[in-house]
Amino acid sequence: MSSENSFEIWHGDAHLGVDSDESVNGNLDRQRRSSTDSSISESEYADALDEVVEHPDEPEGVVFGVLNNTAEGNQESPYLTEEEDENEAPQAKRGRKGVTVMTADFETDEELTKLKQDNSLMSNGKQKFTKNGMRQPFVCIQKKLKCPVSATAIFGEPVNRLEVRNKHNHPVEGRQRTNGISNEVKDIVRERLKTGESLSALVIRTVLRARGFSEDNIPSVEKIRNFTSYEKKKLYGGIFSCADFERMCTENMILDDDPDEKVGILAYDMKIVDGEPQFYNIMTSRKLLNRIRSQRHIQTDGTYKLLYFCHPVVVIGFTDERHTFNPVAICIVSDESGPTYQKLLHHVRGDSTFLEGVADGAAAISFAFSRELPQTMRRMCYYHFKESVKRAFVRLKLPDDIITLIQNDIKVIAKCTSIETAKAAANHIVASWREEEDAIPFADYFDTEWVEKLPYWMNVEGGGPRTNNNQESKNGILKMYYTFRRRLSVPESFAHFRNFLTEYQSKKVKKFKPKEEEHFKPARMLYEEKRFVATVGERFFIPTRDSLITQAEAAELITQYTSANPSFDAILQFQRELHMISPSKLYPGRMWCSCHAFLKPHTCKHSLMFEVHSGVRTWPSRIRHHTTALGGVRGPGRGRTARHALSRN
Repeated sequence: MSSENSFEIWHGDAHLGVDSDESVNGNLDRQRRSSTDSSISESEYADALDEVVEHPDEPEGVVFGVLNNTAEGNQESPYLTEEEDENEAPQAKRGRKGVTVMTADFETDEELTKLKQDNSLMSNGKQKFTKNGMRQPFVCIQKKLKCPVSATAIFGEPVNRLEVRNKHNHPVEGRQRTNGISNEVKDIVRERLKTGESLSALVIRTVLRARGFSEDNIPSVEKIRNFTSYEKKKLYGGIFSCADFERMCTENMILDDDPDEKVGILAYDMKIVDGEPQFYNIMTSRKLLNRIRSQRHIQTDGTYKLLYFCHPVVVIGFTDERHTFNPVAICIVSDESGPTYQKLLHHVRGDSTFLEGVADGAAAISFAFSRELPQTMRRMCYYHFKESVKRAFVRLKLPDDIITLIQNDIKVIAKCTSIETAKAAANHIVASWREEEDAIPFADYFDTEWVEKLPYWMNVEGGGPRTNNNQESKNGILKMYYTFRRRLSVPESFAHFRNFLTEYQSKKVKKFKPKEEEHFKPARMLYEEKRFVATVGERFFIPTRDSLITQAEAAELITQYTSANPSFDAILQFQRELHMISPSKLYPGRMWCSCHAFLKPHTCKHSLMFEVHSGVRTWPSRIRHHTTALGGVRGPGRGRTARHALSRN
């Protein structure tokens, strides 16, 4: 405490502020009970107490000295006169840690760092809180020499002090580290940090070479990254209060008269519930909002390892017809709860509706979709689905033969093109699993999680991307090229996130443009094969490459497959014999196909052929020239014209 007549006592984890009079009384009482001379009188005790109170500024150790002197009958004053104090030589403090050979005062961290370097010291454990203030232990950096030097930094008022004990048993020339980086390299990193230049380890190594550093004196990439992260943490990792967060959001708000291209804060909220802050903010621009509100698809996902305090960062965007993720908003949130996601989706979508949204299996995202976008098909990322199933294999300790059986059966469900066919196939397959005793626990898990709760992980007709891998890739770009894979403070993250969104809003949402050799040529070759095509409404059905099905058989199979309750045999036969092509529900003019080749590039020879058939595209003249036959097969010999037997030449 700062008061002259009070000091602080630390009892374990309890911190009590005690007035000096109470402390003196308590200490005197304890000394009185523990005194070896039990014959001290009450008057002597009172006189000793009065003498102590007359010197409130003396350290508490004097309290014990006065009482001991009184108990021994020695009435000499324990205090040194000014003359004695000036002539008295400082006594060495002895104990388990040795003799104090040097003390030095410091005010800043830089001064303490200089003292550590001059005395070849390094940290030796965590900071400890004592009744006299916070203490930080240090030892000599030369561990292999078993140097006896130790030190303690005492942080208190009125000054901070470093006490060094014992002498080095080796020459000391500053704090020389053989396994660290030199002070010159540290200065370069600090300089670039202040000027805002690139802190990439590879860039810094290039700068060091340009400045004439030899390869032996250039630190490794890992060492430079570690030191850069440490310096950034010192610079940006301090206390950032709720008021600071609100002020920063307010200063960067998007106002009515701001241009549409301004990247700023769309909305934010900050409140403290049960002592814990709950907050979110949404960084975007009107231009980006207009983009996503004109789309039929939405994606959202949370990422970590971007901020010092490990707050999640939620990225919202959409996937275009090239299967490229387009970010439109970055949000810093206190937690990934369902209500938080619901608020984010509410602000971003406005009055727009979406036909489809893809995300991982987070329950919070499912909650937000059900409340904010109830008409949107909440699609489960197929990659995350497979990873969850693999973890279930390990958790349930399934044998290898059962795992192989289940994986093959899951592929059948994954190829289904509607929720009706998927549930019909799943019911048949789960029932067959229950016949195997080892597979019963997995059958129960699969039926609950992936048939009832999150069924849309199959190849839904007319849908968009089956995974959110494209968004995960963009999250990686954000970390790699904008934050350099180092955690940021909240203020610093604002600048990096703004740069990230500004760059992407400068790019146009591109359409899919097929390439002649890669796309049009296989589609044209398929067209030249003249396979039969069955048409049902807007759907087209074409035989697979190895299929021998007739048109009559195909018509019957299509009827069975598209019924409300198809049989499992019909599902298997359809997947083996036919491909389904239908208009995309998300991207106007595009065609969707059920074949495996369509999944990743979102195009295939079947869909492209029917896009040409529907008039959306035309065959390139070069492809048409190279694939069109000259004509039918002619007979041998020269063709002759019939003439009359007798005719005038």
